[in-house]
Formats: sequence, C-alpha cells, structure tokens
Amino acid sequence: MAENKKSVLLYCDLIHTVEHLPDEFAGKLFKHLLAYINDQDPQTDDVMLKVAFEPIKQALKRDLKKWDKIKEKRSEAGLKSAEARRNKKEQDATNSTSVKSVEQTSTNPTVSVNGNVSVNVSVNDILLEKETKAFDLFWNAYDKKTGDKSKCKSKFLNLSEKDRLLIMEFIPKYKLSQPENKYRKDPITFLNQKGWTHEILESNTANINPTKLTTSFR
Repeated sequence: MAENKKSVLLYCDLIHTVEHLPDEFAGKLFKHLLAYINDQDPQTDDVMLKVAFEPIKQALKRDLKKWDKIKEKRSEAGLKSAEARRNKKEQDATNSTSVKSVEQTSTNPTVSVNGNVSVNVSVNDILLEKETKAFDLFWNAYDKKTGDKSKCKSKFLNLSEKDRLLIMEFIPKYKLSQPENKYRKDPITFLNQKGWTHEILESNTANINPTKLTTSFR
C-alpha cells in the first residue's frame, strides 16, 4: 500500500469469481488480500489461490498508480496555493506601504524628473484640474462670456454633479430657443436662478437628438 493510503477499491464484478469458490477458500482469498494490502508480502504455494488473487492484485496495482498521480496533482496544487497566498501577502504588504507613502506625501509630494528637476505634484491640483475642465465645458457651451467668470466658476462648481449634467443637457435646447446670445441670461444669472429648470423653450427644440446632449465630467 502507498504511504498514508488507508483504503482500497474492491470492484463489484469480483463477485463473479468469489461466488464460485467454497466459503473456506473465499476466506483464504480474503485473508491473503488483507495481508497483501498491509504490505505483509504474503506467499502461497496454493495454485488456485494464486490464480484467484492475480486479477485482484493487478487491479490494486492499477489503482495504486492512479493514487500516485492524484497525490502528485494534489501536491502541485498545494504548492501553487501556498505560493499564491505568499505572493498575495507580499502584494498586500507592498500596497500597504505604497498607500502609507502616498498618504504621507499627498499634500505636497515631490517627483524627480531625470534626477535634476523637482516638480511638486498635489492631489488637490489633480482634482482642481478636473473641476476646471468641467467648468470650461459649461463656459464654452453656454457661449455668453459676460460677467465675473470667477464667481460663475465658483457657483458652478458648488452645484451637484447631477445639476451640472442637467445644465449641459439643457444648454443646446436653450441656445436653440435663443439663438442670439444677447437675449440669453448672463451665465451667473442663469446659474443663480436655476434657469435650466424653468426657462421657456421654443417648440423647435423637440427636434434635438437627446443622445447628443450627454456630457461626462469623468
């Protein structure tokens, strides 16, 4: 028997051999089987016992080869699983170190360019750039660049993203109803009065394809 193997398979068709044997001989066959699978290397001069046991012996050997292959596959799977867990722990440790590093330097991190020039990169700068692009989209789309731009920008950026999207969807309709920008409200007035919720539009705005009005700030 293989090491750590505590059981064997006896196939149902063995009955076709055993049922023709006298009970006393079947008992000898069974005892011989138990001795064999317990590595006692049983020997016998009984030719009939050898003949009866030989097919059982060959079946046990075939099963043992299958068992060895299964053990090998399980061993390989265990090694791969252990390596995967080790790699995950190392990756988690690396990520944790990286997060701590970013947290410690995010307020004003310094990046070296070609080892000569240091550039200050701030997370706030990245967010500000994103917000500036969102406002520029509104400013250019509204196309009436009058009034205090900085106040208008502040007002726009204080709106929820949902309102910003509604505004960007509304502007093409508003411009269609008021083709001349001199008749449109100043942008700051439009924002203060939430013009996108109540401005009256001409009927020809219904021809606008709504799929072309979606603007993303992401």
